[in-house]
Amino acid sequence: MTVTYTSQVSSTNSRFSIFVKLLFRWKASIYKLIWRDLIVFLALYYAVYFLHIYGFNEDAKKWFQKIVIYCRQYYSLIPLSFVLGFYVDLVMNRFWDQYQSIPYPDTLAIILSASMQQQSERSRLARRSIMRYICLSFAITMSMISPKAKKRFPKTDHFVEAGLMLQDEKKIYEELEAQSASINSYLIPIAWAANLVIKSRDEGLITSDIHVRTVTEEIAKIRNKCGELLDFDWISIPLVYTQVVTLAVYWYFLTTIVAHQFVDADTDLHFPYITILEFFFYMGWLKVAEALINPFGDDDDDFEVNWLIDRHVNVSYLLVDKMHHQHPTLGKDLYWDSMVPQHLPYTVASEQYSDNMPIASTDKIILKSAEEEIIIDSTENLQDNDGKKKKKSWIRRLFKKRSERLKHRPINQSDYIIQNMDGIAQETSAKAPENIDGQDASASCDDDSFERLKAIRQNQLRSKIKKYVTLMKYQGDGKVDEDDSLIEEIINN
Repeated sequence: MTVTYTSQVSSTNSRFSIFVKLLFRWKASIYKLIWRDLIVFLALYYAVYFLHIYGFNEDAKKWFQKIVIYCRQYYSLIPLSFVLGFYVDLVMNRFWDQYQSIPYPDTLAIILSASMQQQSERSRLARRSIMRYICLSFAITMSMISPKAKKRFPKTDHFVEAGLMLQDEKKIYEELEAQSASINSYLIPIAWAANLVIKSRDEGLITSDIHVRTVTEEIAKIRNKCGELLDFDWISIPLVYTQVVTLAVYWYFLTTIVAHQFVDADTDLHFPYITILEFFFYMGWLKVAEALINPFGDDDDDFEVNWLIDRHVNVSYLLVDKMHHQHPTLGKDLYWDSMVPQHLPYTVASEQYSDNMPIASTDKIILKSAEEEIIIDSTENLQDNDGKKKKKSWIRRLFKKRSERLKHRPINQSDYIIQNMDGIAQETSAKAPENIDGQDASASCDDDSFERLKAIRQNQLRSKIKKYVTLMKYQGDGKVDEDDSLIEEIINN
């Protein structure tokens, strides 16, 4: 049974040393887990201690002291914290994943009750049978992975005696189980439930195909959860990892028995306080992992499997039968006239929490009136008087970025542009003839005029490319264009 102490730590301000009081609990405590190992450890420790004091001669004591010094130097090389920390983290995540894989039939029962609205005896029988099959599948799954459930349902007859299975269903179940692997026996009641849903649709007990799909999807989710639990039971943490961690812990403390001996002390008896604390921490860490590696067992912090089976059966029958089509008489609520209540009443004990309202993290950020003014981007407003200036600044930044890139390129690239600028100009002019002085170059003119305009366009492009490459080479040589005169010249042209 899971040991809970949540109610005792609900308010650490109202009670003094609340966590210190938890140290004196025995059930599911660290003392209950390691007391046997601690007794064995102390017995071995003092056996070596008294053997060294009273059983060794002087030569043997010298050899023993050398062994103690050697163990003190090298026992800390065992990466115990690293190996044990990863192992416990893996076990804890696996523990929580197994808890989240436990299926609950509540959602299925609610949807089934809403989908099968008839009040007939046949409808009631179908609803109860579907939920009984789901609970039977869960009980079979638990009996396959949990010793507690297996002791409660050791044979199929015990499911019949518990009311989860009928006699004729038992015969069909045993025949199907004999034909398939026993690990898939939990699927048999799931298939019965799904087939009964389809039959209910054919008989008109379920009036919509959408309801059939929703119910079958919920049945499939429960099957997936049961399958995940069986997968956790089938695929364990690799044995080699568990062996490495266990050997590391036990060999560490076997070495500690020798390394922490008081060979240089004058007194005849010493108690290893620090060694005991170290044993509590590391051995307790290992025992926690051993207790949580299978949460469906008999440990104090394992899940209440038998209670879950009873709970699922009770909730399922309650939702699909006892509460089916039942609800209180409709009536006006207390806030009918005011529509929205300002706040709900508090008791005297809870009045101190009435003002505890959440506050957004940015509520205390206050801007000055000057900072609240909206800035309009001039590049988006073409009619702005300052638009031309902004455009120049944008182009200027573009040319500067390109010039910075060309600083790291070889100069022969720009020489290549100069050598081939006639071809570049012709290719550019042929691809995109543009307006020159506000006139269309291809608009109703003869061939001579068009060639003349084309030549003008090529000369303009040639001039711009020359100036651009000259600028790149000018800045690429390490010189700086202080007044941006070349850039301005290119922009103006």
